[in-house]
Amino acid sequence: MTPFRFITLNAAIGLMIVIMSLLLFSSINANAAFLLSDLENSAQILSLPSRSTDHTHPPRVITNNSVVPDISEQFLREVFSGKMRYWPDGKAITVVVLDHDSALHQAFIQLRLRMFPYQVQRIWNKRIYSGRADPPIVVNDINAMRNTVVNTPGAIGYLPFSAGQ
Repeated sequence: MTPFRFITLNAAIGLMIVIMSLLLFSSINANAAFLLSDLENSAQILSLPSRSTDHTHPPRVITNNSVVPDISEQFLREVFSGKMRYWPDGKAITVVVLDHDSALHQAFIQLRLRMFPYQVQRIWNKRIYSGRADPPIVVNDINAMRNTVVNTPGAIGYLPFSAGQ
């Protein structure tokens, strides 16, 4: 192969890599914008029949523990990523979440934890498969979320902001 052909081939491969990167980056941005708009539009589906959903507030946290520390963003991030496993009183924390496709779950992760759902899922997978954490309990709807948290000692979960106790 001549040096001219070698340089031409390398330039063509480099150009293809740049073009593919730009196409991939633009499709990721378009998908992210679509997901955020879809999340805002589907928030109405999550409301309880007798109550209206307040779109201005993030989902609220519910717990089944009398000793609840300051519920900061950092605390929630550590609990819902499996890093913090025990309450200050020594009881085990049981994390209860909705299915990862749920709009409320995605809103909770994005608005309360300030992360993306895929990041949280990746952290959980690492912790579960390394034996450092038990998987969260996954429930189907907000009524099951409420019942599971109320009936499980040390449980923590989330509900829409406007959902009653």
